[in-house]
Amino acid sequence: MRSIGFDEAAMQRIWMLLSVVLKFGNLRFGAGEEAQRPEEGTLQQLGQQLRLDPNALGRALIKKRLKAGGEWIETPNTAEAAVHIRDGLAKARMVYA
Repeated sequence: MRSIGFDEAAMQRIWMLLSVVLKFGNLRFGAGEEAQRPEEGTLQQLGQQLRLDPNALGRALIKKRLKAGGEWIETPNTAEAAVHIRDGLAKARMVYA
């Protein structure tokens, strides 16, 4: 990568981006109707790399929040919906890196 003009900082950003996208791909949500929380180790690593609370990240992937009147209601996502959310986050991370 140096031979085509990337400096050390740019290479670090590229490797970090690649690491985050690959870790997003490792998140699994089970096969049932209701999405299961992904493996804690992967969530911890993603949270550290993205500077996010891993618990909030895990909850955001498997639950959706709806505002009904003046209160918030949390309902579980399906495993398929959680996969779409995960893929959307990975894509957004690549686009806005």
